[in-house]
Amino acid sequence: MAATVSRRGFARLLGAGVTLAALPGGRSAAMRLSDPVPPALPPRRGPILLNANENPYGPSPASLAAMRDAVPFSCRYPDEQAEALAAAVAAHLRLPVDHVLLGEGSSEILKLAVTAGAGPNRRVVVADPTFEAVGVYAANAGMEVAKVPLTADFRHPLDAMRSLARGAGLVYVCNPNNPTASVTPAAELRAFLAAVPPETVVLVDEAYHHF
Repeated sequence: MAATVSRRGFARLLGAGVTLAALPGGRSAAMRLSDPVPPALPPRRGPILLNANENPYGPSPASLAAMRDAVPFSCRYPDEQAEALAAAVAAHLRLPVDHVLLGEGSSEILKLAVTAGAGPNRRVVVADPTFEAVGVYAANAGMEVAKVPLTADFRHPLDAMRSLARGAGLVYVCNPNNPTASVTPAAELRAFLAAVPPETVVLVDEAYHHF
């Protein structure tokens, strides 16, 4: 019986052969790109803009080296590397790998979530103020954006948001919240998730979790 090669597997084999053939003497990318890696950036002067979730020190030397070594392969589909990254993330979080969705920054994931929940007569429920991307994507999709003011201590108004959750295309909770930096306690958030209708999709954005 002839061996079966998938389209992706064939592309990987072909890509590896072409890449090696293109490099002088068949050397590896790491050997070909032997320029020294520039040092990390010095600390930024002035305020550190945490609202943009930026690293004020810039990429580390190890990250710069990894990016440099990956440049010769940037013309290839990243499927294999993306699958390896998803598997590593799943292992770190102790989740099945099919529970991991990679994106080019969190904004892409937020847009996909809004698109998945979009539909006629469906609203997106958000706190006010909060990270604005979800509201912008929802408005662009023609959805109603229900903005619920934060509590007096700047936390998410979960009770008020729950009353609007039934039939919503998406309920968005940014925790810690941007731009107020307030944290909704885990116990309150779990109670909220247990109380909303089972068909309601709640997106908890923890982009600032490590802060």
